[in-house]
Amino acid sequence: MYLNIEKQALEQWKETFLSFLVAIFCFFMVYYFPADDYSQNLTKNIFFLLIVPWLYVKLVLQKNIRDFGIGWGDKKAGLLWGGALFVFLAVLFFLLIRYTEFDKVYASPVFARASFGYFLLYELVLVNLLFLAQEIFFKGFLLSVLRERLGVWSILIQSTVFLFPLLVYSSYFFETLPMVILSLFGGLAAYKSRSFFFSYLPGLIFLILLDACIIFLTP
Repeated sequence: MYLNIEKQALEQWKETFLSFLVAIFCFFMVYYFPADDYSQNLTKNIFFLLIVPWLYVKLVLQKNIRDFGIGWGDKKAGLLWGGALFVFLAVLFFLLIRYTEFDKVYASPVFARASFGYFLLYELVLVNLLFLAQEIFFKGFLLSVLRERLGVWSILIQSTVFLFPLLVYSSYFFETLPMVILSLFGGLAAYKSRSFFFSYLPGLIFLILLDACIIFLTP
């Protein structure tokens, strides 16, 4: 009996480790697979952050994709933690804009400032699609892969994997700060709700409002 339990535990650890390696490979390819423009970059993100993990779950693990944070999960916990996430982000960045130079460093693309239509195009297509792919991958697939064996540590690990190249290649702290906060506290909301959705939706609304605020404040 004990041998069976130990064998089962070992198999679960092997599955977790293999899944983590798959996640690292996918994220590595997102950064280093060549792409010449936005459409190629978007295609690359969708392929490595969505399609490859989905194929791995279906063909290798042979599990239901809904077990990996792709669903509503615990709606009550999601509404509570997702709402808390949005309020926290709104208060924190209001204070940063009010009392620091954040609004002078954090900038949105020039074309997004040209008109309201271009702004919506930028936010709902460019920002939204990339953010959605990242949220499904990190707050859905990777967080779910790690949570059963590592518990709350899975929040920190998925955040570290996401933030490491971002912090290494970015020269301005304020430019990465929104994603740092979303990665950590969005991970907490996804962990509590067992769904990426309650990290994704508050995060997207916040990013849109933040960009709108920065454009409004910039002469």
